[in-house]
Amino acid sequence: MNWSDFSSDLLPKPVLRMVIDARISSVTDCGTTPQGQCSNYVIGGGSFIAKDPAGKETHGEVMAGGADYFLERPDGVGVLNAMYSLKTAQGQVFNIHNRGLYVSTEQGRALEADGVWPLPEGTYQSRCTPEFTAGKGEMAWLNNCVFTGVVSYPSAENVIIHIYELVE
Repeated sequence: MNWSDFSSDLLPKPVLRMVIDARISSVTDCGTTPQGQCSNYVIGGGSFIAKDPAGKETHGEVMAGGADYFLERPDGVGVLNAMYSLKTAQGQVFNIHNRGLYVSTEQGRALEADGVWPLPEGTYQSRCTPEFTAGKGEMAWLNNCVFTGVVSYPSAENVIIHIYELVE
């Protein structure tokens, strides 16, 4: 097997399908575990916009009550594990389970140690793999797609997630 035997023509193309703006209402420190420092970032609401493969836009809300069960590993890398519900303007409720990593640069780690949050763009990278569970209805298409996401933190209370479908 040689690296040159593989074609980049097989790479999936990212297509923006959803943007979520989630509001963090509180943080619960769960203590230090053998895996690292645990914190629950409780989701207090927010909004989203989605565009299905046919181009139809859907707007809705992030429902209060879920959380990111965040783990900061001993090496400083954060492990995202968020589970919450979304509701369309038409009333369909569906769930998201979003896993990923948060990695700070050396400069980002120094700023965090000084109590700076959120960090400036370029001092961290946060990527995720959202998985949706939706019943019959306008959001059912989410069940059959593979997604990746880019997570940003514009303020201490907000998380923005750009979600891309990986298409051929």
